[in-house]
Amino acid sequence: EFENGRVLGNKRSCHRTSKVDSWWRWLFWHCSYCFCICDDATNSDRYFSLRNVLSSTDSNKVITGVRFVKMHGVVHIQIQEGILQRYGHIDETSISWQPVDNFRTRNAIEDKDYMKMTYYKRAIDLDDLKAPPEHVITGIKFRRVGGHLNLEIRATPINFTSGELIEPGRKDLWISNDNTDGAPIKPRTRLKLDSPDNPLNSLSPSKIDSENDQYLQFTYSDIDLDAAQTTVPYLDTQMVSPQPPVPLSG
Repeated sequence: EFENGRVLGNKRSCHRTSKVDSWWRWLFWHCSYCFCICDDATNSDRYFSLRNVLSSTDSNKVITGVRFVKMHGVVHIQIQEGILQRYGHIDETSISWQPVDNFRTRNAIEDKDYMKMTYYKRAIDLDDLKAPPEHVITGIKFRRVGGHLNLEIRATPINFTSGELIEPGRKDLWISNDNTDGAPIKPRTRLKLDSPDNPLNSLSPSKIDSENDQYLQFTYSDIDLDAAQTTVPYLDTQMVSPQPPVPLSG
């Protein structure tokens, strides 16, 4: 709390506040507190897996759900898979979450197995990726495009009547949005976070306010609202898994 009454952070959530007062030294040297933002690489989780996450197409399995999980400081995409049947139905007894390809960064290669977020590499692209007609999703992964984390999906053609995947491994398509914020024509636009508070302080439900072909940057929360002590946005770890299960197409 400054001597003029300005408070950084939510005063009601603190047991006490620390006074921030400037002072004079030797009558002519005015000293003030400085506010800085620290990038703590030691006590933070800033790694995203870049490895492929594929359903077991040899067993005619497709992706029916996704979620984020974190292991050993690395954020992974985990998939739920199930056996595709006739007319797009899923064998509910075959549904399971595929184990994560768990690894430690010290045993992996940066920018091949994982991407490390830094001040200059902290953007994530926001895209609507959809499989072509008569295709379903059988793979998903992150990749690095410049300083951005970018999503890709793998689509595999199906025979809707028989429920069989058509030549998986040969007729698969990897789909992504290669546009960047530096493109000369219709560049990717930034979704700005205006004075973001700690998301846990919000009383209203989350709503989608992003559009295709955008990106956002991980940053710090607002100085006045939260004393810039929280990294935002948060990653939502809730699973996206329709009930009853269906093959995902985008």
